[in-house]
Amino acid sequence: MIRHPLARRSTLAALALGLLSAGASVAADGPYVTTVATATWQDNITDAPSGDGVLGAFTLGSTTDVSWLASLGFSTLLTYGVESTLEICPRFSGLDSFSWGPRISWRHKLGVGPYAPFVTVGLEGSAVAFSDHERSRIEGVFTAGGGQRLNDAVQLLVDARAGTYNANDLVYGGNYVGANATLNWDVSGTWRIKLLGGWRSGDGVSNYAAQFVGGAWTPIDPGILNSPGWWHYVNTYNQPFTAFRLGIRTLSSGIGVCPAIGRHTSLALQFVRLDSKGYDRYADDVASASIVHRF
Repeated sequence: MIRHPLARRSTLAALALGLLSAGASVAADGPYVTTVATATWQDNITDAPSGDGVLGAFTLGSTTDVSWLASLGFSTLLTYGVESTLEICPRFSGLDSFSWGPRISWRHKLGVGPYAPFVTVGLEGSAVAFSDHERSRIEGVFTAGGGQRLNDAVQLLVDARAGTYNANDLVYGGNYVGANATLNWDVSGTWRIKLLGGWRSGDGVSNYAAQFVGGAWTPIDPGILNSPGWWHYVNTYNQPFTAFRLGIRTLSSGIGVCPAIGRHTSLALQFVRLDSKGYDRYADDVASASIVHRF
């Protein structure tokens, strides 16, 4: 069922206000500021099947997170704050975006000592504005996760997310659930290696190269027209495409290397492969380099 856009926006606005008021009512330490600058290459930024419009592009991004920490007891910590992200895609300016939103999370340690596991639950809200106005959206996410240090050098982290997002165009709205796992191996005091895995199921957008037939733009693969869901013509990619909102399942796997390059600064080099199945199968290889600095 598709909820009315105003109803969903009101719900998410209430969520955002609730996050801020909940955090403001607790005395906390901070603010703590983290900034991340990232350069990313995607070889299939269109999420298109092979032969039907696969295009690659670089994206440059900058994220700033401002957070406060409050102790709720010996083993419980509340974290709340706001995060903003600016992304620029030089090749496809319609993908340029700015997002802002509050977040709050509760973390509880199940025991004492460095090897005791912990669990977390949280809420996030965000508003995202794209140069391509149809993509602009409001999003709310419930998060849950946990982790444990297996020994002095190895730590396992898991997290799950369930989100809903309403965009200016129905093609770019939807719901999803997902989960991720990260294995951190601290090879030395300077070097960390990360193994990554993930799963996502829900609404997504796949773009098919289009052709002008019978007075209208239609996908080169006409079979996609038999799939359920919303679709329309788009010019985001500087050539004719049709964007389809589909039910998509994605499996991801990757590896990262994170050397410390200063007392509060680290470099993160990462490669992730995304294998997706909607109406067709398609893959997207994503390579990124980030500089992370904590003030």
